[in-house]
Amino acid sequence: MLAASLAAPARALDLEATAGVSESSFGGEHFPTASTRNGITVGVAGRWTLAPHFSVRSGLQYVERGAVLGSEDFINFSGVPSGALHVTDELAYAEVPALLGWSPAASGGVRLTLFGGPAIAFKLSEWLHETGAIEVKIRRDDLQDEDVLGVLGAGLETLIDGQRLMAEASYDQGLVNVLRPEAGDDTLRNTGLRVRVGVAWTVATHH
Repeated sequence: MLAASLAAPARALDLEATAGVSESSFGGEHFPTASTRNGITVGVAGRWTLAPHFSVRSGLQYVERGAVLGSEDFINFSGVPSGALHVTDELAYAEVPALLGWSPAASGGVRLTLFGGPAIAFKLSEWLHETGAIEVKIRRDDLQDEDVLGVLGAGLETLIDGQRLMAEASYDQGLVNVLRPEAGDDTLRNTGLRVRVGVAWTVATHH
């Protein structure tokens, strides 16, 4: 009965709400020492089942990205070293994905979905955050306002007490250089991992 409840009808529209954590950094030949920045991600999506094993999904995701760029010695106004200064580039984006999913038949009350596709991201904010010997947060605009990423991931779905619960993980790879030309000649691409949990509801079906 559980596997039957998870079996996708020939055509259906599902609504999904998810929340989770992100771990992001920068890719590019000039950013070998950048380390990951942790953030949050939340979103809503619609998933259209086109056939028993195939679906498309789109929606709106808020995701925090960026990277820890490194540490440097802070020199005070007297010219005396006063400890380490840690520099983090803090970014926030609104993303619209267009993902194709494939799901085999549910087994053991769990349905697996593999998904992938592009996502367009719109920058909401960009801050350079320096912490350590002093703390300074400076608004910046070194990166382009839009980004294009490739997304690959997998998710699991099960039914508990009549509610469909989801858990999924994805890897995001920036496909374009997002550094503005006036900010330098380097190449910078967003990269990251996301882990999310959520709930899903079927709002319309057509067999």
